[in-house]
Amino acid sequence: MSRRSHFRRVQHERFSRQWWLTFLKNSLWVGLVTLLIWIYADLKFTDSKQLRTTLRLKASNLALLSTGEVRVAFRLEGSREGLDRYERDMKEYIVYDAAREFSAGQHQVRVRDILNNDPVIAKAGLRVTSTSPETIEVILDNPIHETVPILPVVANAELVEQPQRTVGITVAKSLWEEILRRQPKPVLKTNEVDLKNRETGKPINITFELAREIEGFPVKPDTDSVEMPVEISQRTDKKKLTVTVRVLVLPDWDDLRKYDFVRKDPLEWRPEIVVTGPRADLDKLDPKDVEAYIVLREDDKKFMETWTARPVQVRFPPGLQLQIDGSPPVVNFRLDRRNEIVPTPPPAP
Repeated sequence: MSRRSHFRRVQHERFSRQWWLTFLKNSLWVGLVTLLIWIYADLKFTDSKQLRTTLRLKASNLALLSTGEVRVAFRLEGSREGLDRYERDMKEYIVYDAAREFSAGQHQVRVRDILNNDPVIAKAGLRVTSTSPETIEVILDNPIHETVPILPVVANAELVEQPQRTVGITVAKSLWEEILRRQPKPVLKTNEVDLKNRETGKPINITFELAREIEGFPVKPDTDSVEMPVEISQRTDKKKLTVTVRVLVLPDWDDLRKYDFVRKDPLEWRPEIVVTGPRADLDKLDPKDVEAYIVLREDDKKFMETWTARPVQVRFPPGLQLQIDGSPPVVNFRLDRRNEIVPTPPPAP
């Protein structure tokens, strides 16, 4: 039998049951292959996504003076597979070591370059096409090492004497110069330690956590904490008082009647203050004996479009070792010059 006649014999009658089964079987395989092709193409197709992250800046061998964290938005381009995987696995922040590329000074750095150099983005075969903000400011300085005294800060107690201890700190050179301008003999304070339950009249060892700033400028101590012996001379406490702020005028002010004294907010002229000192002195303190006041100056007569802010001075009765806990309250005022009224001349006779 010839091959041709055999081929004709295996042909099924058109639209027969066997014909339909063969047709569906072939169609199923074609559809499956087509679907797989489209899925593969979809995964490899270039797409983009708008994402957000936090840039965490550091300087490995320099001092970073600019902002340490910056929130940025960026558009990421690449395969859909890579985009989906990156979005699923992305961290909350990206670390950027500015000292690897820049020396001490002020620099404008493109955020796109920082992100495109991130190993995770590069490994996924993705590319950052736009960012907001486009650039960030990076300020680097050379660090220096200095030694400063430690000032222990305690609460509810007075010490017989201050411990004589020092500690090394690392600080940016420009910041150290600014610290010296504000405080010629800088000291590093400790975090406050409450000694109200400690024994008096006997040396005790206290562990103090060191602050990480001097005069508001960041410094890095060589150690996080120090143990020092201290001796409590007497216990102290705190007391809240409400005072009335008075206005005092210098004796040579003979033209005060030409001005109206205006208070910005009457409520701030009755501030609450916290007084600290020995418990025995606090018990003796009568709120009526506390003097709170400001003193008017010659410059206050000048016309001011804004309010003048003045710290309140507080004076306690003599013999009491008391002081304000924290910064004194501030009041706002101004002097408005009165309109001078020119008297009307009497009518002519």
